This record gives sequence, structure tokens and C-alpha cells, in this order.
Amino acid sequence: MLTGVRYAAPPVGSLRFKRPAPVDVWTGVRNATSVGQPCAQRDPIFGASSENEDCLFLDITVPGGVDMNKKMPVMVWIYGGGYAVGSKNGYLGTTLAVKGDVIVVTINYRLAMLGFLYDGPGTGNFGLWDQRAAIMWVKQNIDKFGGDPGLITIFGESAGGGSVSAQMMSHHNGGLFQRAIQESGSLYTDWGWFNSKNQLFEITESIRNQHNCSKDESVYKCLENKSVDELLSTVVTDNPLVNHWHPVPDDDFFPGYASQEVYNATKR
Repeated sequence: MLTGVRYAAPPVGSLRFKRPAPVDVWTGVRNATSVGQPCAQRDPIFGASSENEDCLFLDITVPGGVDMNKKMPVMVWIYGGGYAVGSKNGYLGTTLAVKGDVIVVTINYRLAMLGFLYDGPGTGNFGLWDQRAAIMWVKQNIDKFGGDPGLITIFGESAGGGSVSAQMMSHHNGGLFQRAIQESGSLYTDWGWFNSKNQLFEITESIRNQHNCSKDESVYKCLENKSVDELLSTVVTDNPLVNHWHPVPDDDFFPGYASQEVYNATKR
């Protein structure tokens, strides 16, 4: 089992609120024995938290006795948590890999404000772009571990299931994976998708006001140098148990709304 494999550059500093950037090339052997920290989050129910932004890692579980001349199916797990909490670290792929005779990959992606804050067309959905970057990394590299890059299944539960449907709908993902499994989650659920851009802008405007951002300045630029604690402490709703972070119709990852994107996906 390889853990803490970096699939994108750390999304910190000027890369905060940006789509994932490629990893810098390195020489020599890189340590892949530490799982790394969850992406920055604050759990309102259990009180768990992380302030770590350098979190774009994946873990790879390969069953023993792999024949490198016979490529194995690959399954990529996307965790749930309302797009606000969660981590790959809570999911070990060992049992599935051994019993299913597959390679299992679990991934981290950015959450809550850092993953889904919207500020106009072509913005937001950074968590979905992270997922896509991780799947692309698998597509490009899994053959080195005995996996078949032409037989990738993505699967997830709750918000992970919603993420799977999001990846299925995106026109950026043609040929990136071959199969998909949604478990207890979809963009068609009440919590799965923003259907009103007005609602999105209300949230963004509230955040802008709380952090004294100028009207002439991008909210991303305003928040770029704020501490993670300041961002996680931002009050988005009066009820901390109500989650307001979801995939958004951003005119890029999704050119349209969910129902139209499902129809479009069937034509690709």
C-alpha cells in the first residue's frame, strides 16, 4: 500500500481558490508511507477539524501477487461528507482490493469554502477539479502499479456519490474513466446541487462582507492571505448543521444545469 502520493501541487498561497496545478517534477525516491492530513475542514457535529491545505494526496492499495503483464481493474473512491467534511484516511482499500482482485485508489479533495466558493462564471467547483486531477493522475500512472488505465471505475457515497454524478456529467471527462457507481448520493438530491445562482451570490456576498472585502476586488483575492482558521470560522448560515457547500453550475465544469447535463452526457 502506497500512501500520501501527491497528485497535484499544494493549493496554498496564490494557488488557493485555483484549479489544481501539476506537481513539480522530482528526482530520486519519494516517501509514500505517510497518509498525510485531511483537507481543511471543521465538523460541526463531532468537532473534528483540520487546518491543513496541503492535502491533495491519494493512496494506492494493490493486492499481493500482481502480474505486471496482466493489468488489473482500478477503482477510485470519492468520500462523502456533504462537500464540507471527510477524508480518504477513513477508508482502507485492503479488503476490497484482496477480495475484489482490483487496485483501489482513495483520494482527498478540497472542501467547504476552499473547495466550493463561487464568484462568477468559470469559478468554484475546485473540489470537483481536484477529483478530476486525481482521476487523471490515475489514468496516466496506474499502469506502473499493475493497473489498467482503460478500466477505471469511480465510486463514492453520499456527497461522494454526488461527485461521481458530477464527474459523469462534465464534458471535460470523455474517456477519463469507464464505469461509475453512485451510493446514496446524486446531484439530483435536494442537497446535491445549487439550482440558483442568486443563492450562490448571496453566500459569496455574506462572506465578502464578513471579511471586509472591497466591492471592486475578487473575493478570492481578498481571502488569499487570510488564515485557514479565519476562513473556517466564517458564518455561512445561522444553523451550523445546515450545509451550504455544493457543486455549482459554473459554465465550465458544467455548462448547464443537472438535468440538461445528464441528457448531454448520454450523447457523448
